[in-house]
Amino acid sequence: MWNLSLTGWRFSGNLPLRIGEVCSLTVSLSTQETFYVAAGIVRWMRGEEYGFETLVMDDESREDMEQYVCQRVEDQWIAVHARRTARPRNQEVDRDF
Repeated sequence: MWNLSLTGWRFSGNLPLRIGEVCSLTVSLSTQETFYVAAGIVRWMRGEEYGFETLVMDDESREDMEQYVCQRVEDQWIAVHARRTARPRNQEVDRDF
C-alpha cells in the first residue's frame, strides 16, 4: 500500500482488477491494524498500481481507520514541530543551491 485516506487507497500488486470493478478489500497494515472494506471501486490503474475508492465500510473498521489516520497526522505534525523548534531562530540555514 502506498497511501490511504478515509475515502480511498493507492496500492500495488499483481491483481486481476479492472477500472470500474466493485469488490471487497481486507487490508492488514504493518501496525497490526486490519480494515475491512465491504465495497469499493477501482477508479484508476497504472500498470500494477490501483486507485481504490471506499464505498461501504463497517462502523468498527471506519472508526479504527479514523483513529489510525488521525494518529499518523498527529505523529507527522509532532515531527515537523520538533524539527522546527530544534533549530535556533536566528541561525542561518545552509542551503546548497
